[in-house]
Amino acid sequence: MEYPVIDAAFIKQLRKKIADQDHEFIVEFVGTAYAQDIAELTDKLNPEEVKYVLQYIQSDKMVKVLVEMEETVREKVLANYTPLEIAGQFIQNMDSDDATYVLSNLPNRDKELIIAQLTDIEFASSLLSLLSYDEHTAGGLMAVELVKANENWTVQQAIDEIRRQAEDVETIYVVYVVDDYLRLKGLITLKNLILANPDSKLAEVKNEEVISVSTSADSEEIANLFKKYDLVVLPVINALGQLVGRITVDDVVEVIKEEAKEDYQLMSGITEDVDATDKVWLLSRARLPWLIIGLLGGVASSRFIEL
Repeated sequence: MEYPVIDAAFIKQLRKKIADQDHEFIVEFVGTAYAQDIAELTDKLNPEEVKYVLQYIQSDKMVKVLVEMEETVREKVLANYTPLEIAGQFIQNMDSDDATYVLSNLPNRDKELIIAQLTDIEFASSLLSLLSYDEHTAGGLMAVELVKANENWTVQQAIDEIRRQAEDVETIYVVYVVDDYLRLKGLITLKNLILANPDSKLAEVKNEEVISVSTSADSEEIANLFKKYDLVVLPVINALGQLVGRITVDDVVEVIKEEAKEDYQLMSGITEDVDATDKVWLLSRARLPWLIIGLLGGVASSRFIEL
């Protein structure tokens, strides 16, 4: 199967294949489609159709599909699994920021049950810490997976450490340089690390001009930093200046989209967070304050003209 174009015609075809229980077609589709496209499709199928499709997705791709799903669809999907299955099949295989994102929208009782089933105690502890932050702050957006090295290490020691730490980090952008107290002192790019003298200390070759944010920084401030300085990744520090996590550009894309959506709604006279697919009375209620103001203004204007 060639990569499918996700349009109305394909959705109709997919629904027929599901009704016919054509598992070969479904297996081929989920094997070639991107996780984002599968997630988008789940919002256009009914729960039974979604359940049928998802059973043929391999666990590594299923993790990505879950992250990309609409919140309401994801809740229905996860309701088909036990806390042990959610922990072992999905959460354990996610980066900490994605795992926090998925868990943050679940009831507190469900979060606790799922985290309690994690076998990696260090990872579970990180999730509990991340969930304690407001989701609209740096602490709520960051991931704890990163590569750091002590400033007293040699370049060769740092390279050896990268090889060890890289197993837990999907993408390495830079190496963060910290002191003995884990306080952020600078960074070094992989290119500069490779070109540096293997016997040089990181303190001698690090770049001290590093932009960082505190865990309490709000999402709007973070988005502005990414746009202003054209950043790909941003380190996060706590009140003691210790490196505790990092935010990547894909983490703030949704923040930027939400800000643009809010600005558009305000300009349109909408005072609530609504979607075009919401019911008419919800859309009307969101516009009601400005409609009332407009009505009063019209009445006042007519009275003035009459006088």
